[in-house]
Amino acid sequence: MSGGDINLVVLAALLIAFVVSHAGLVILARRFHVLLVLATAYLMLSPASGAAELPMNVVAKMARVYVTILMIFLSLTVVRIQSIRPLSVLFLAYIAFFTASAMWSDYPGEASLYKGMYALVVIAGLFTAYSIRSFDQLRQGVLMFALAGVLFVLFIMAQVLTNPAAISRIGRLAAWGMIGNRIGQTAAPLLTICAYLALHEPGRLWKALGYGTGVMLGLIIIYTGSRGAALEALVGCFVVGIPLLRRPAHAALVVVVFLASAYVAYVYGGADEGATDRFLMTNLNSRENPWTEGMRLFELSPIVGNGWVTHVGEVDKGESTKNFHSMFMQVLVEAGLVGLTLFITLWICILASAFLTLRRLRRMKCPSPLIYLVVALLLAILVHGFFEAGSLIQSLVDSMLLPFCIGLLGLMPGLERARVRAMSGAAVLRAPAIMSGGQMPAL
Repeated sequence: MSGGDINLVVLAALLIAFVVSHAGLVILARRFHVLLVLATAYLMLSPASGAAELPMNVVAKMARVYVTILMIFLSLTVVRIQSIRPLSVLFLAYIAFFTASAMWSDYPGEASLYKGMYALVVIAGLFTAYSIRSFDQLRQGVLMFALAGVLFVLFIMAQVLTNPAAISRIGRLAAWGMIGNRIGQTAAPLLTICAYLALHEPGRLWKALGYGTGVMLGLIIIYTGSRGAALEALVGCFVVGIPLLRRPAHAALVVVVFLASAYVAYVYGGADEGATDRFLMTNLNSRENPWTEGMRLFELSPIVGNGWVTHVGEVDKGESTKNFHSMFMQVLVEAGLVGLTLFITLWICILASAFLTLRRLRRMKCPSPLIYLVVALLLAILVHGFFEAGSLIQSLVDSMLLPFCIGLLGLMPGLERARVRAMSGAAVLRAPAIMSGGQMPAL
């Protein structure tokens, strides 16, 4: 078969996949929230789009970008979104400056493309949050996000089973061309979501799915030797489990089961010693060089930053290849003191809003633990951000979950009021039926 024939076959396959996927989206949209379906597709495509050794990797990248644009298009044309809250406005102000900084970089064209794509992911995540009208819709989204975790586990296990050397290729798990830190950054937030299912989901099947997938994601993090990912997962799981503290016996049982699972995975999971020994290291020697380089570049343009930093000769890849291993350092280098001030102000407001929202919902006696999941993801991303810049990279899971959770934070009290009104309305409708012997009176 000639090269031209192969290209035609690939093009035909992509066309068929395009038609089938859109037909499937139409069918799913009749039962599920369409933006949550697309957000789940983004989370599923995110690992594949960063897997350099995966066949059709470029197609996965294009699909991820298309899904992002489609989410925004549907938000503006079909799906009705709520008014944007002040916290999200502040987030967008920071994103506007961070994106505009591309114009004074050494590669304004490539930088604008890269940062512009990140801005689109942020907008898509915010719009998805502001399209949610009830806790039931949010719960539906969480369950779908957990399925993305299942697919990610299968994706990694497929590489381990077909190429066992991937476990210790560089002393740490490196599957499909992804380094350990990137794999860990994907596994950590998905583990937090699965922990929520295991601890709070009423259905036994979903509980089992959350626990089983969570254990596998934890094992993957151990294989990667990523300390930042492990810390992110621990913070997320702890915050998700806070409601259990009112039941000490249940909380103790959960902790024992999870620790036992982690111990078994650590001892008998077959992880390379080069990975597991990293968790016993308390120094930050691996961050010294990038942080020193970051401070040197910051001094070159301290006020508005350097715009975009990449390795010379690799700008054609269209991605920020200069990773300073801290989202705060990344912002300082690329957007200077102005950008860092906006970024720190944003996180102060996020933490204050999370505290006030939790206190307000507890006062309203809100029974939904979903607020703890939202806060858990935000705090986990913040802690992880001190050591990695994953939330500022357009192709990672955190880059979608961060704006999604920021948008949800301001919606939680409104969702609780809507739940109370719905329950009150249902009680009013049931009352005449009870009084009339179980039948509604004719109008």
